Parts: sequence; structure tokens; C-alpha cells
Amino acid sequence: MKARGKIGAGVGAVLSFVFAYTVFGINTFATKTVLPSSIKPVIPIVREYSQDELLAMEPYERNIAEIQTPEEVEGDMIRNFEYDFEEERTRMEFVVRFPSIFVISRSKGESFGDNYDKGKGVCVDESLMALGKLSDNGYPPYVLLMANSEMSHATGIHRTNEGFGALGLVHVKPEHKTIESLMDEISKGEDFGTFRDYTIVNLDDMYSDRKWIHGEVDSVKHFPNVRSLEARVEILKRNVDRYTDAGLKKIWGFSD
Repeated sequence: MKARGKIGAGVGAVLSFVFAYTVFGINTFATKTVLPSSIKPVIPIVREYSQDELLAMEPYERNIAEIQTPEEVEGDMIRNFEYDFEEERTRMEFVVRFPSIFVISRSKGESFGDNYDKGKGVCVDESLMALGKLSDNGYPPYVLLMANSEMSHATGIHRTNEGFGALGLVHVKPEHKTIESLMDEISKGEDFGTFRDYTIVNLDDMYSDRKWIHGEVDSVKHFPNVRSLEARVEILKRNVDRYTDAGLKKIWGFSD
């Protein structure tokens, strides 16, 4: 009976945390978000480096120096960067084991330099890679974080006089007048469902001295909760049976 009582008390504590995290989106990092209307059209800069400057650079820095346009970003990433399906599989197993609590906890979101060395990653890493390649060309490092009740996704974005576009393994031309239109275009090419909840962050606001390029970071920990209150409640309702005493004992391997 005492063991059952301890399990019940533990389950109660977990349920309280799950409810708070899922519904209210507890985040210990106060990340500044960006309004679409505040994003100004890019004024592209073509940077030229001497041979001596290039030779003195680290390989990842040389890659930044060599890439100048979103089209070049796409081509370079297709040749030299691959989606890490093993990390995605591990992440999804974690989500199934702990449904809706830590939606992207197994995705770290490492720096440009770290991802360049690995040559692979998930969507967060892809975003940092694309933005890093254009970091010396006048492109502010905006990351668009999207979510629905089933899925979350991230991509680098930019804006021209024609509209918003996406940067990465798939370059979406900057011709969308709204972020909602851009998300619809992104959803068409993937089996994500329709995204409606989103937020935008500037990596330079999140990290001083451009640590997201040169340092060691875990950007996912700093990203805000994207989902609306309605979506979080829907997730909680959908998985509520898994948060019962019996359900948690089954998930975590407890036995009577």
C-alpha cells in the first residue's frame, strides 16, 4: 500500500508538471520574439576575401565566406548536408514515451561550426546552417518556429521587397506577403499538416558574440513555446489517458 501511495503521489506531481508545461508552456529562458512587421527587406552584401584571409580561416568560416546568396545556400546544403533521420527517430521515440511534454527535447540545435563538422542534423540545425552561411551577407538570422497539435518545425527565413522566403535544404522564394502564406507553402512540400501557430526569433538576440556560429549552444532550450493555448489543451486531452496511474506505470515500467 505504501508503494502504491508513493507511486500515486509521484504521479500527482508529474501530472501537475505535465499540465503546467503543456498548457502554460513553462520556459526558464525569456527569449525575445520578433514581429513579422518589424522584419525589414534584406539589402544583400557581396563580401570579397583575399586568398590570405581565406587560408587563415577555419573550414566552417571559409564556407561562410564562399557562400553569397540563398540559391548558393540551397546548392551547398544539398551537396554537403543531410537530414539526420537517426536523431529524428530518437526524438520521436522520446515523444512517444513522454507524449507532448518535451516535444523537441532530443533535438539540440547546435552551432553552425558544430553542424558543419557533423554534416547532418534536423530542422533546427538546418536553420542555423542556412543562416550561418549568409551571416556575412546582410541577412539577419531569423528562425521561424512553427507548430500544430501534431508536429513542430523550424526554418530560416528572410524578407525582400517581394515578400518572405525560407532558407535551407529547400529554398522557398521570397514572394509570400505574410508568414501564414509562407507556412502554407512549406506545409505543401512536407507531411506536416497545416501550421498555424508560430513565432520568430533572432539568433543574434539570443546569443552574444554570435555564439550560434562559433560557440557551443543548445538553441532548442532557448526557443519559446510556439503552440497556442488551444493546441496545448488539445494535446493534453488527446494524451490524458497516458497520464493516469496505470498509464504512467506502463510507460515507465512500474509493476504492481
